[in-house]
Amino acid sequence: GHHRTLHQEVIGVPCMVHVPGVKPATPVLRSETSVIDMAPTLTSLVGIPAPGGVEGRDLSVAFRGEDPQPDAAVRAELYRVGTRNVQVA
Repeated sequence: GHHRTLHQEVIGVPCMVHVPGVKPATPVLRSETSVIDMAPTLTSLVGIPAPGGVEGRDLSVAFRGEDPQPDAAVRAELYRVGTRNVQVA
C-alpha cells in the first residue's frame, strides 16, 4: 500500500456487491465489514459452502433483510516489508 497511516479515510472503503437477478432486502449495509467477509459472503450467494477454516462473516443475510452482526470487530494493521508499507484490513 502507499499509505503510511490507518486513518478512517484510508481503511473505510465502500464495498459494493451486485448479484444479477437478486434485489437485496437491505440495499445499504451500515455495519463495519472486512475483506475476510467476502469469501463466506460470495460462496453463500452462489449457493456453495465456504471451505473449512475460512474466516469472516456471511453478509449475504442482508439480502434477506437480516442484520449480519453489526457489532463485529474489524481489524486493521500497517507494517513495513522492506521499503514498502503493507495494509491489512
